[in-house]
Amino acid sequence: YPADHYALYFWGHGWNWHPGYVMLDDTDTDTLDYDETKAAIPSLGFIDVIGYDGCNMASIEILKLWQGHATALTGSQEYVGWDGLEYDVFLGQLKTNPAMTADQLAIASSQSAANDKTWSALAVDGRLTTLVTAVDQWSIALKNGLAANKKKYASAFSATKSYWQAPMDKDLYDMAFEIKARVSDPNIQTKSQAVMDAFAGVVLHERHVTNYAGSHGITIYHPSTKNQKIDFAYYLTLDFSQQTNWDEFLKAYTP
Repeated sequence: YPADHYALYFWGHGWNWHPGYVMLDDTDTDTLDYDETKAAIPSLGFIDVIGYDGCNMASIEILKLWQGHATALTGSQEYVGWDGLEYDVFLGQLKTNPAMTADQLAIASSQSAANDKTWSALAVDGRLTTLVTAVDQWSIALKNGLAANKKKYASAFSATKSYWQAPMDKDLYDMAFEIKARVSDPNIQTKSQAVMDAFAGVVLHERHVTNYAGSHGITIYHPSTKNQKIDFAYYLTLDFSQQTNWDEFLKAYTP
């Protein structure tokens, strides 16, 4: 009985792209790592909505993994508690309105996770391209301005919202905001603003509790110190790394 539309929800532990953590099975410690998911995607066919009911999955790296293979994705920037997505809530809404669009289902899913610290619904179709391109151009500008602005960068990265047990997961919008506020280079300021502007076309829904101010729905990997460069060699294999200059900036910033 083939369906006209499909939604695929992953339920388990998570830490976006880091190997050895994603969808960790408590019974045998097996995981569904980024490269395994990427290998499986072509056989799935197009998925309207991807949901991650696991910790720290709303990252630009995971969004890029699904671009072209789905319309929208929902997940949390932070760890996920016992509640997570409330399936009875959004599936009830879908039953009442089976003509929901992918965006509407992703938003309903995100809205259902009302007991968690953060949650967002995000576009992963062609709308994501503007944000990825903006981050790529921003990365080049940051690398070019590194010698003159490294101390200001460090101050900005320190001020950027990060997440529990994952200090290298930082809110992308907040990072661009903090860089723009501290660096006077007009090109860097323009590129930072372009990253912030691109969020409007990607973030379909975002909510966070009061003490998570600075969260805007999407994280990006940024190790603030050398000892945080966990799995960096693996990071270089990700689609986002290979198609943008962000990893080149990271290598220059934390050699």
